[in-house]
Amino acid sequence: GGVHVCSIVGAEEDVYTGSRGGTTRRTRLMLQPLGRMRGLEEETIPGSSSPPLITSLAFDDQGTLWVAGYDGVLRGYDYEQTDANDQPLMLRQTRADHTVNVNSPILSVSIRDEIGCGVMTTLSRGVLLFSLEDGHILAEWNPFVTSKRGEYARSAMIVQTDEPQPFEQEDDGNCNDSTETVVPSPHWSVVVGGSKGTLYQRCLGIHSRTGFISERTPLMDNTDGDDDSTMGTRIRPNHLGPIVAMDSPSPGLLVTGSHDGTMRVWDCSLYRTDEDEDDEDDDDDDEDDDDHAIDAIDADLMENLRTFQKLKSSSTSSSSSSKRPRVLYALSGYKVWLGSIFANDRKLVSDGADNSIIVHSFDEDEEDVLRSREGEEDEDDLEDFSFD
Repeated sequence: GGVHVCSIVGAEEDVYTGSRGGTTRRTRLMLQPLGRMRGLEEETIPGSSSPPLITSLAFDDQGTLWVAGYDGVLRGYDYEQTDANDQPLMLRQTRADHTVNVNSPILSVSIRDEIGCGVMTTLSRGVLLFSLEDGHILAEWNPFVTSKRGEYARSAMIVQTDEPQPFEQEDDGNCNDSTETVVPSPHWSVVVGGSKGTLYQRCLGIHSRTGFISERTPLMDNTDGDDDSTMGTRIRPNHLGPIVAMDSPSPGLLVTGSHDGTMRVWDCSLYRTDEDEDDEDDDDDDEDDDDHAIDAIDADLMENLRTFQKLKSSSTSSSSSSKRPRVLYALSGYKVWLGSIFANDRKLVSDGADNSIIVHSFDEDEEDVLRSREGEEDEDDLEDFSFD
């Protein structure tokens, strides 16, 4: 239990390259312990002398560290304030700046500064949306309330489902029949992954003027005819194990990681063309059919994955009809203890391979850089060779 606070320090060192003794300068990163958070150390679980088990941490851009505990309490600490010794003040705080008791063990926390909202998953209450201003609960949603398999919300992520599409409209204030370009607010949704591998998506209500989540209607009802309006949209195919990690590298893309040993890249864009659809409406609603996995990656996976950055532009269209997310790629071979994912438009980083961190690079010039380095080493080897 508790939270350890560390700073990241770096030290430059020489690394030998090639066979001629050449070196290059690299920075070695290390963790420097600063201490444990006193407030959490003094809080104990009833019937135990141990501090609460911390299940998730999330930093927002407003200077708050959100700490989620299995004791059902979400705590917020100011991580920017420092004491006279330039140490984080939250180390000595006896009480959190924000405290929200949800009366159910919290399993994960994720935040979106762009809309001022965070999302947490709980063991019995499903998904809770909360304000980044003070942590108060905005909405509650449990798509697993009718699950016959005892499934619960394991992880959740707020995803921007599309890049705003500019359009031309007539300027009513101008008598010359001129037009102006209007850029609408982006669409956002919350995606939740269950303990049995099921995925649901539900649209969020965004205030048109502020761009922040609407406190009056934070959750929008689903309009698909085959789903309950309050249950959201079912995303298929399922994972075969608990979905423990999610990330969204760019609008319209979502990456999920599961204990079934796979990661999947999903297209969540609302503007992809109809010809890209894979007969989504033909899905069977029987849960027994959910135990089918997608095939592993083909031999040209790495070449296909280089289009990761370009999916955003290729998946847009003039049509704005609602689409179910679809799988673009499945990455298999991870261990069952895969637990975290980081993704941006250039890298996909995860654990799940013994004591190693796996990095997939989607830089178009990545191979050229590697080949140039290999060529330099080969030249060094040739220069060292002599017939004398």
